[in-house]
Amino acid sequence: MAIIIPKWEHSLIGAPWTFFFCHFWWNGKASSFDVFNDIKYCVHGTFGVIPLLENKCHWQVQEDGFFLGFNHLGKLYFKNFMIGKQ
Repeated sequence: MAIIIPKWEHSLIGAPWTFFFCHFWWNGKASSFDVFNDIKYCVHGTFGVIPLLENKCHWQVQEDGFFLGFNHLGKLYFKNFMIGKQ
């Protein structure tokens, strides 16, 4: 039986060596990836997704993918994170 958590929030004070990853299972699919490993952009290789030195990274999981985003002036902006990833 899967437990669906509608909203889960976590905060931390990152350092250059801080690393978090997640392993998701949903509808028979699974994916594991880094969710924080870069104090400047949240995740290595996401230049252009998260503004430089943004201090809050937001993740959203939906049927159509995993989305990485940020808050700008009270509005959340997301981009599909898994495009081009295996």
